[in-house]
Amino acid sequence: MVIATPDPAMPHLRACHLYDETYVLIGRQGHPDLKPGLTIENYVRLEHIVVSRRGGNFETPVDDALGVLGYRRNVVMSAGSFLFIPEIVSSSDLVALVPRRLFRAQSERLMIIDLPWLSERFDIGLIWHERCHGHAGQRWVRELIGKLMVEGEDDAPRA
Repeated sequence: MVIATPDPAMPHLRACHLYDETYVLIGRQGHPDLKPGLTIENYVRLEHIVVSRRGGNFETPVDDALGVLGYRRNVVMSAGSFLFIPEIVSSSDLVALVPRRLFRAQSERLMIIDLPWLSERFDIGLIWHERCHGHAGQRWVRELIGKLMVEGEDDAPRA
């Protein structure tokens, strides 16, 4: 099981919607170029770290969308998980686009910048393999996670 954005190109996986998410930009406290109201032009000039689950990929769907608008961001590093991002970003001038809920409790070390021009919401789901669908223990865990997500919605930021 994994909590992530479901990939429709993987029909052997099942998924259930947990919540809608948005991205925010994070950087270290005191980063000289991070200010509210950051323009796209200033955003793409920053040095970025991206997350690539496939490893080593320096382009994401965000880069595809920026390309359509005629922009290319300066991606200098790729990490395998969002869990590595806070340490890297808090001790450098790198910035990262991350899911809001994942980093909202780390504002003492990180600046969190809303990007109004990047307000599209995306799906976060619980994903599991088809062969585990009928497994009673896994079904119980899936139901528990779903219940916890519903209970936690009162704490979630509103867009």
